[in-house]
Amino acid sequence: MDAENLTDSMMARIQTGMSQLGLNSGNEPRPPAMLDVLASSINIMQVLITRSRLAGDPADVVVTPLLANLGLMEFHRAGVAIDAGRRAMEAAIPQLNARLNSA
Repeated sequence: MDAENLTDSMMARIQTGMSQLGLNSGNEPRPPAMLDVLASSINIMQVLITRSRLAGDPADVVVTPLLANLGLMEFHRAGVAIDAGRRAMEAAIPQLNARLNSA
């Protein structure tokens, strides 16, 4: 195999691999990447387990930051998560104080 055919073959393999990972370029619609599907599945499973546990043993106060726009592996956006948690906690302080004062 000459160098040109080898290069074409390697480029085709790279493009195929990128397509399978959902990294193809262009504006065409693409199926979700395997890791995106896995992360979404884990998130759904975690939500269902949490709801099930809370139904059996409800918490006194639940603080739920709004993190729907944050992905499972987006550690580089920790500041966004921390700020959302801070806002959620500040909003829950009156409920927490009421619970503590009634105990």
